[in-house]
Amino acid sequence: MTQALSSRGIIVYRGGMDQERVDAFESPVEVVVEEPQCVSGLAFLALFLGATGIGFAPIFVRLSEVGPVSTAFWRVFLAQPILWSIFWFQDKTHPKAAKPEVGKQMGWLLLAGSIFCFNMSIWHWSIHFTSVANATIFSNMAPIFVTLVGYFLLKERVTLLFIVGLGLTLTGAFLIGGNSFSLGWDNLFGDLLGVLTAFFYGSYLMTVNHVRGRFSAPTVMAFAGVASVFWLSMLAPLTESNVIPQSTEGWLSVLGLAMVSHVMGQGMIAYGLG
Repeated sequence: MTQALSSRGIIVYRGGMDQERVDAFESPVEVVVEEPQCVSGLAFLALFLGATGIGFAPIFVRLSEVGPVSTAFWRVFLAQPILWSIFWFQDKTHPKAAKPEVGKQMGWLLLAGSIFCFNMSIWHWSIHFTSVANATIFSNMAPIFVTLVGYFLLKERVTLLFIVGLGLTLTGAFLIGGNSFSLGWDNLFGDLLGVLTAFFYGSYLMTVNHVRGRFSAPTVMAFAGVASVFWLSMLAPLTESNVIPQSTEGWLSVLGLAMVSHVMGQGMIAYGLG
């Protein structure tokens, strides 16, 4: 779903790579959101695959032998060659696909990558300070923040279908980790980091949703990854001493995190948001 603001009047865009301007006329600023006639089954499949890939992330993070921020760095850094290869292949096969220009468009992509950097760093820390179940459940509260921001700040309409979907999402998260979920002072710091993760991940999803109307998923992932790598490459050595994996198992854990949870997981999520 794509929406646009115009100081001249009402502009309606139909989402996708090729946007179509439907109408505009002189009037106060107003937003018109055109609801899709049907929901793409391919988008649902992409979101399902993305959620599956992300679901393996806590396991890879726990297996990593480097610090949480360093793990986040290797996750994004090792994924970059694959993501840029996909972007360049797209550029050859679809030369008319939109490419970001220096300025506001590039700024949104770099903002997405910067938010993702802090999201991953905080979440990886939460996994170390609380249980995997707690970290997963609290981080999956991102839709709550998306709903609150969308309703109170962006004045978006919250539909009954969305509320039902939100309820099912939270129920599923608790069912997955419910047996191991526990609240207590010992895990409080990690739990709070999990909630903070949800805020940053919700912000990341909203930013990606904003740019997906203009750019393809490979474009978003490739350019946003540059910002993530930049920030993480500075944060990791400043906050941790064990930055480089020392064993084959250590390298396999961060490689699995990069390929399964980032390229497939986040890549499919970005595609599904289009």
